Amino acid sequence: MSSQSSKNNTPSTPATSSKAAQKAPARPKDDSDSEDEEDQLRRQVARTNQELHEQTLRATQLQEELQALRASANVNVAYPLFGTPPVRHPENLTTKCLLL
Repeated sequence: MSSQSSKNNTPSTPATSSKAAQKAPARPKDDSDSEDEEDQLRRQVARTNQELHEQTLRATQLQEELQALRASANVNVAYPLFGTPPVRHPENLTTKCLLL
């Protein structure tokens, strides 16, 4: 009978169930850790995309400003003194005619 009572009162069963209960929350915690990591990566990608978009807009703005400066510089070079046209040299005219 003592063997039956020892089988019925097995201390391993409650310990096993308590270990299983302790391990069960660990799995969702791992899943939540991976979800947190995914969320963190998504936020990082979103920030990087936003920064890239802002830098692209800034680069476009700077290109437009550079084109405007070049255009105004070309106007200033064409009429350097008091808005008068530059003196044309005959060799410049000949070169232009040959190119046409």
